[in-house]
Amino acid sequence: MTEKRRTPLLLVLGLSALSGALLFLSDYPVHAWPLQLIALCPFLLALERWCRSYRAAALAGLALGLAYTLPLLKVLEFPLLMGLPLGLYLSLLWILIALAGRRVLAWPSPLGPLAVGAVAVIVEWVDFNLVPVWGTAQCFARVWTAAPKAAQIVSLAGVTGLVFVL
Repeated sequence: MTEKRRTPLLLVLGLSALSGALLFLSDYPVHAWPLQLIALCPFLLALERWCRSYRAAALAGLALGLAYTLPLLKVLEFPLLMGLPLGLYLSLLWILIALAGRRVLAWPSPLGPLAVGAVAVIVEWVDFNLVPVWGTAQCFARVWTAAPKAAQIVSLAGVTGLVFVL
């Protein structure tokens, strides 16, 4: 019985870490920007289908955040005193997105998926305006600068356009 309960959590963590790895690969130094189009799919699928609790959602956000930020911080060669707080801070943003995302994904389609996009935009807005460290949407938009035509939705609609992309 215990093994059955662990499997969904391990699946949620694995899929979330996969999303974080895809986000890293889409960013500096690899710049595989098309991965941005699918990077969050494993994470959102895990939240919707197998995430059984808010604790699991928080762990999923943490797994995504760490899988994205730890390799990035290593590549950027940040000093430990600067890199560790930044990695934890960015992971906290993903935890917030995961917690709110789990809640709104229960809404009927298309409201649930659109609400997750809205949650990401709200978390980004709060991050950028209240504690401007290094925002999620800036990370998305910076990656898209390698493909300017793909980034037109951001230039036309701003950060809110990410809701429709999601």
